[in-house]
Amino acid sequence: MTTRSDIDLKAAREALESSQIDPLGAIASAERILQTARDPETRATARYALGLAFRTEHKLEEAQRILQEAAEEARAAGLETICGQALLSLSGAYAMAGRMVEAFSVAAEAQEYLEGGDLAAAQAQMATFLYYQDRHEEAVTAFDSALATIEQAGAMARLPLVLANRGAALAALGRLVESQESFERAWEVVDHDAAQTGLILSHLGWVAALRGELPTALRWFERME
Repeated sequence: MTTRSDIDLKAAREALESSQIDPLGAIASAERILQTARDPETRATARYALGLAFRTEHKLEEAQRILQEAAEEARAAGLETICGQALLSLSGAYAMAGRMVEAFSVAAEAQEYLEGGDLAAAQAQMATFLYYQDRHEEAVTAFDSALATIEQAGAMARLPLVLANRGAALAALGRLVESQESFERAWEVVDHDAAQTGLILSHLGWVAALRGELPTALRWFERME
């Protein structure tokens, strides 16, 4: 028999799923759930959805406060995955606000609560922060950690983007052969109907051009058409 608690939890999960697609709808749904729900998982999920939706709306102060509350609520209830995911989203909100010290600290904390594909996402986010701070050696090391986690967990959907970002970090270091190998591996494993294909093809052409292999670069660029 379906209970009111089951209905609320389902609605909270739906709000979370829509928080980056329909943030205003997610905000309305999450706030409505939080008015009456008592189940800890439902409340933590709804609060997480609320914070992520505010982040999507670029209301970063509200997002930071609510995501912190969601993580604390989930931690208190022993809901480690929700806690880690909320912290990871909080880290992103800090990064969007230019608060990189907090972003790094919270991303590291998130990894303590996550495993499998979620842990790989946290490691890849940390690597991306490092890349955009021009800390490319550290970024490559962090991307390598994410790759190891992905392969151990079998979370292969995350593999193409992590390989592509690793390739970009290697290119920034002038390690063009390794960069090309990383992009080529990304091309081998990506779903060729996915949005990531254009990114990977453009980078394959870019690295080939940097290496002076202009015919190869042109072939990669032509495949983007």
